Amino acid sequence: MKILFIIPSTGYYSSALSNPLGVLSIGTFLYKKGYKVKIYDRNVDKANLNKIMKEYNPDIVGISILSSRCSKDALKVSKTVKKYNKTLVW
Repeated sequence: MKILFIIPSTGYYSSALSNPLGVLSIGTFLYKKGYKVKIYDRNVDKANLNKIMKEYNPDIVGISILSSRCSKDALKVSKTVKKYNKTLVW
């Protein structure tokens, strides 16, 4: 099973971006259990989400929101993911 974790963009660039420890912890746990895991941080990677969805073709997509600054991009990401009929977890 393939799992894609998405960290929505805050809309601000900062050289002081923090590591997404929660997503990294869950992703590592799942990886050790045999799942294929990819993490897409939209704060640092400006790749096209449609391209990632087509190429990686995840079974489940998880969105991690740490603050309300991410909510606008999280909604945009959700709409894109729903087009691919994938299970989406917030």
